[in-house]
Amino acid sequence: MRPDLAGWWRDRLPDPWDTRPIDTRPDWVCEIRSPSNAAVDRVRKSRLYAEHGVPFYWIVDPAERTLEARRLVEGSWLEVGTFDATSVARTAPFETIELDVGRLFPPPRTG
Repeated sequence: MRPDLAGWWRDRLPDPWDTRPIDTRPDWVCEIRSPSNAAVDRVRKSRLYAEHGVPFYWIVDPAERTLEARRLVEGSWLEVGTFDATSVARTAPFETIELDVGRLFPPPRTG
């Protein structure tokens, strides 16, 4: 199983450009939820990432236009933020930036 997106702190993976496959545990993973994979993302992958010690896990839901941010604490996921498309998020592991959550999604359909 692979995450949709993954990130590493540069000090843990300073030169990834010619490394394939990357065998260093990610510091952050993000899953883009779809109706066909909701259970996989919320149960199987969530459990797998926790077992491997991934510190941060996000789930982005394009249909609901939401972002859920979680942090691993003593082997369990702690919710550190839930945001909708009207939110500006400043959440782990990217607390130093403001993320306009609505920019993660295409414009809403009208009519």
